Amino acid sequence: MENVTMLLSFADTHSYPGCRVIVRVDGAIGQEEVFVEFSDGVIVPAVLEQVGPQEIVLRIGPYRTARGTGIEEKVWILKRSSEHDWRVARKA
Repeated sequence: MENVTMLLSFADTHSYPGCRVIVRVDGAIGQEEVFVEFSDGVIVPAVLEQVGPQEIVLRIGPYRTARGTGIEEKVWILKRSSEHDWRVARKA
């Protein structure tokens, strides 16, 4: 079976509390290295620090938006809102 990388798609160009996140490609359970895609098309490597059925701790490294705005590394807690939908709950 081919190893598929998990992709988390954010509804905006950056993450913030309340931002919607969709799991676009389900990776292996317990997978730590994932990719985050923002609404401007920027894709950034990220790390799942903890996974539970209703909560994810996600570390997103520093990156630049498509318009060049620098975003520093942040660690977020995401809460499940439906089967594939999550919301950024707060900073970890």
